[in-house]
Amino acid sequence: MFDGIRRAVSFLRRRRVEEDPLVKVAGTIHQVEVDVWQTALERQGIKATVRELAPEASPPVGRPSWEVWVRLSDETRARLILGLSGRSAIRLPRHKAEE
Repeated sequence: MFDGIRRAVSFLRRRRVEEDPLVKVAGTIHQVEVDVWQTALERQGIKATVRELAPEASPPVGRPSWEVWVRLSDETRARLILGLSGRSAIRLPRHKAEE
């Protein structure tokens, strides 16, 4: 009985994550800046994920860079908190995150 309930809960969690994917809201080459962004978002109740890109994959060549990702449902608020609001910024096409 409990095994069936666990499977159902696991399915519902997985489905909720698939319906609310991660989206990138900001990127920078300055680690201090990304730390400030993450702190600001988390103080407002938005869970922010920071990803560090490998130096060879980030411009300019050889410099590391960082990206801030949030759930799609939090994207608009996150952009407003970071000062990145505006129609053109909010309505960009979104690509699914590789997890």
